[in-house]
Amino acid sequence: MTPKGRSWLKLAFVVALGLTLMFGVKLSRHLIGWDGQADMSASLESWMTPRYVARIREVPPEAVAEALDLARDGSGRRITLGEIAQARGVTFDELSRTLDLRIQEGTVR
Repeated sequence: MTPKGRSWLKLAFVVALGLTLMFGVKLSRHLIGWDGQADMSASLESWMTPRYVARIREVPPEAVAEALDLARDGSGRRITLGEIAQARGVTFDELSRTLDLRIQEGTVR
């Protein structure tokens, strides 16, 4: 191979390595959650669990459990907000508004 051919090969390797690093860092930041996209304004959905709500609202799980008046015996670990609303005889919208208000007012920390 001529020296000119090797320089193109080296350049192609450097470009491929740079692209791999760039996309690797971008993927890692997204997976770890460093991309700053935790959105407090994201609306709550009925399929969400209290623990998931705590994660997206960036509050301790115990705080969400307290705001929802859940027992701390671990029995409600997989219950959804929709199931909680149904069990209490309220609409999901009422439950989510109440939860959001408690979080925004700072009564939940």
